[in-house]
Amino acid sequence: MSKINTEELYNHILKNMTAEQALKNILEAQIINYTHLKFNNGEEIHPVMVICMAALEMGWDLAIPNHENEEDEIKGLSCGKTEYLNELFPDEKMGE
Repeated sequence: MSKINTEELYNHILKNMTAEQALKNILEAQIINYTHLKFNNGEEIHPVMVICMAALEMGWDLAIPNHENEEDEIKGLSCGKTEYLNELFPDEKMGE
């Protein structure tokens, strides 16, 4: 079985559609994949959980700020390798 390289795939795609159509198809596929990820046996998974699961899969640390009130929404989160988070938050020691 032969492998196809990027250039060959690119040329094959452009023989059959315009670059704009190919980009649209790629974006539509990604939206479908993301929508599929958000649901597990019909139950919606919060997007923050999708981010957390992906970060854990990649071996990254997560930094989620503390909230004064439990009902507060998450205002943001940071994820990445420990070294990166230590650069972002020099006063905190991530991964300890």
